[in-house]
Amino acid sequence: MPNGIGRAAPFAQNAADIQELHSSQNYSPVDALSKVSNPLPLMSSPAQNSRLKQIHVADNHLDNWVNAAPNAQERGWRANLADELKQNPIHIREDGMHIEGNVSLSSLSKITSLPDHLIFDGDLNIMRMPNLEKLPDNLVVKGNLELHECGQLKSLGQYLDVQGALVINQCHQLLTLPSLMNVGQDLHLIDNLRLRELPMGLMVNGNLYISDCQQLGSLPEGLRVNGDAKVELCPQLTHLPDYMNIKGNMSFKYCIMLHSMPENMKVNGSLELDHCLSLAELPNGLEVKGSLEAKSCLMLAKIPDNLKVGEHLTMTHAAIQEFPQQPLSIGGHIDLTGCASLRQVPEWFHTLPAVNDGSSEIGRRINLINTGLSLESIADLSSLHLPNVSYRVDSDGDSARTSKAIVTKHGTEADDILKVLREKPSQSLFIRYQDNVGIDQGGLSRQAFAQAYKQLLTNEKGLFTAGKLGFFELKPQAFKEQKQLLRDLGLILSRTGILKMGLGYGMQPEILNKTHAAWLASDAQNPLHEEAVDQLQQDELIKVLSIVDAELQDNEANADYLKEMPLDELRGYVKETALPYFTLANAMRDGGMNIDTNPKAFIETICGPEKLTKFFMENLKIRTLPNVDEEDHEFVEQLKKDLQTIVAKATTEELKPLCEAMTGSEYLSPHAPDLIFNITGETEKSDALVHAHTCARAIDINASAYKTIPETERFNLLKSFMLSTDLKFDAA
Repeated sequence: MPNGIGRAAPFAQNAADIQELHSSQNYSPVDALSKVSNPLPLMSSPAQNSRLKQIHVADNHLDNWVNAAPNAQERGWRANLADELKQNPIHIREDGMHIEGNVSLSSLSKITSLPDHLIFDGDLNIMRMPNLEKLPDNLVVKGNLELHECGQLKSLGQYLDVQGALVINQCHQLLTLPSLMNVGQDLHLIDNLRLRELPMGLMVNGNLYISDCQQLGSLPEGLRVNGDAKVELCPQLTHLPDYMNIKGNMSFKYCIMLHSMPENMKVNGSLELDHCLSLAELPNGLEVKGSLEAKSCLMLAKIPDNLKVGEHLTMTHAAIQEFPQQPLSIGGHIDLTGCASLRQVPEWFHTLPAVNDGSSEIGRRINLINTGLSLESIADLSSLHLPNVSYRVDSDGDSARTSKAIVTKHGTEADDILKVLREKPSQSLFIRYQDNVGIDQGGLSRQAFAQAYKQLLTNEKGLFTAGKLGFFELKPQAFKEQKQLLRDLGLILSRTGILKMGLGYGMQPEILNKTHAAWLASDAQNPLHEEAVDQLQQDELIKVLSIVDAELQDNEANADYLKEMPLDELRGYVKETALPYFTLANAMRDGGMNIDTNPKAFIETICGPEKLTKFFMENLKIRTLPNVDEEDHEFVEQLKKDLQTIVAKATTEELKPLCEAMTGSEYLSPHAPDLIFNITGETEKSDALVHAHTCARAIDINASAYKTIPETERFNLLKSFMLSTDLKFDAA
C-alpha cells in the first residue's frame, strides 16, 4: 500500500488527535494512524475462539448500532442494513469488524449513516441511497469502493482507505474529499455537481478521471497520479496547480474556462486539450514527452519559443497567426488543420528532419488544410521538393492543390458548391458567406450543404416531384433528362455524410435503400454507367434490375416478361429504373464518403435518426456555466426541467428549427451525438434569451434574462423561443 500504510486503519477513538495532525503542515496518514487507539478489547487468536463467538460479537456490535437509533422507525431501517451486512461472513479482529467477500448495498433509501469500525475485505458498492449523509470515520475497503446516486452524501469520513479503485458518481452534495485518504488504484469522480475542491497533496496510485463536476474550480496543489489524468466537462476549472506530478497522459476536454497552465509544465506522456475555449496561450517552458494535441481551442493564439514536443504536434481550429521564428523541438508530424488565422509558416518547417517511427525514418507530414495561407504561399509550398517534409493542403494529400474557400450567399449554395465538386468531388473546402465575418469551423459548411440539398430537392425543373405521402420522389425521366443533377445530388449527399449532419426524411426513403444496394453491388474500379449498360446482355440486365428491386427475384412472372423483352428496350428500361441509383452511388463514392453495410445505418447517416425527439433527449447535455449565481441553484434546476420538458414533448417538425440553429441542418447526425444547452449568466447579447452556436452544436440560455420574465409566463415564452423558426444562430 502507498504512503507507508502496512495494514488497515485501527478504530479511531480520538478524532481530535486526527484533526490536530491534519491541521499541522507535516502530517501524513501514518502519523494519523499512530494516534488512534483500539475501542474494542483485544480478542484471543482465531484458534481459541469459535465461529459462534465471532458471530455473537459481530451481532452485538451491529445490534448496538441498531439500538442506538433515535426512534423505532430508524431502528427498523438500521436493522435492514445490518441484515444485509450479515449475509457475508464477519470476523472481529483488533483493527475492526471484517466483512468478507463483496458487498452491495442498494436502494436502502432511509439509511443516513453506516456502522463504525467497518473493514470490507472485498468490494463495497453503495447505490441509490439518497439519504446517506456520511461514511464512517476510518472506513477501510480492501477492494473497490463505488458510490452511486447518493444525493445527500456530504462526507466520506475523516479518514478513508480504499486499496482498490474509488468511484464516486452523482453524489451531488459532496463538496470535497477527506484530507486523509488513500486510493490504491483508480479514482473516478463523475457528475458530482457541488464538488468544489480536492485535498491538497492528493495521491492516486492508478488513473484519475474527473467528468461533469461543474463546480470544481481547480486541481489541488501537490497532486500525484501514477497513471493518466483525464478531466472533462468541468466548466469552472480555471487553472492547473503549479506543483503536480502526473506520470502518464493528461487530457482536458470541454473545460471551457481553463485559461492558464503553469510555466515550465512537464508532461511525462501526451497532453490533450479539447474545446478549452478560454485558453489563449500555451505556458512558457512547456515540455510534452509524447504528443501535444489541442483541438478546437478557438482562442489559442500563442506558442512559446521554447515549446518541446517529443512526438506529434496537433493544433486544429486554433487562433494561431504565426509560429516562433526560431525552430521548436517537435519529434513527429504537425497538423494545423482549420487554423484560419495562420498566414505564414516559418522557414524552419522546411528543414525539419525526418520522423523516427521506432524502426525507420519516414517523411514528416505538415497538414495545412483550411488555414489562412494565401494562394501565393500555397503555390510556393506546392513547388517545394523537400527531402524530409511534405505539406498537405488538401484532403486527398495532393500538396499541389489547396483547400478551396467557396464564397456564397443565401439561395445560391448549390450552384456555388457544385462548381467546385463537379471538377473535383473530394475537394477539401470551407464556406464563406458574403457580408458575413464568421469563420467556418464546421457550422457554416453544414448550413451551406443543407441549403444546397434543399435547393436540389425543391427545384421544380430538377429531379424530384412531390409524392402523395409527402416525400419527394424521383421523376420517371430523371436519368434521361437530368443526368448531371443526379450526380450533383450524389456529391452533395456524400459531403453531408462526411460532415456528420442529418438532412431529414424529405426524400423518399426507397431512393436511399436502392442507392445503398447499388453501392454494395457495384465495382469501384468499373462503375456501372450508361455506356456499360449498352454492353450488357439479357441476363446481366435482369441481374442489375434485381439489385435495386429485390421483389423481382421472387416474381417469376415479371422475370419471364423481362426475358422476352427486346434487348434495346430492356437496356432503356434499366437506364430508366436502375441506373439512377448506380449514378447516385458512384457520385457518393467519388465524393469520399465511406459506406456502412447496414442499410438502416446508411440511411441514418444521411437523414439522421428516425426518432428525432428520442435521440435528442438521449444525447442532450445541460450545463451550468460558472457565471451563473450560485444562489440561483433552485431556479436553475427548474430551468433545466423546463428545457427537458420542451424537448421531450416537441414533435419532429417543432424540433427542426432548433436542430438547424444548433447544427446548421434540420436533423441530427448519429455520428455527432453531443448536443449542449449552456445555462449562462449572460449571452453575447446581454438581453437575448437564447443564442445558438452551430459549430459547437450548442445553445446558450440566458438565466438572467429568463429570471426577469414573470414566473407564470416563463415556460411558454421559453418554448416559443426555443422552437421558433426565427431562432438566430452564430455559425462561427
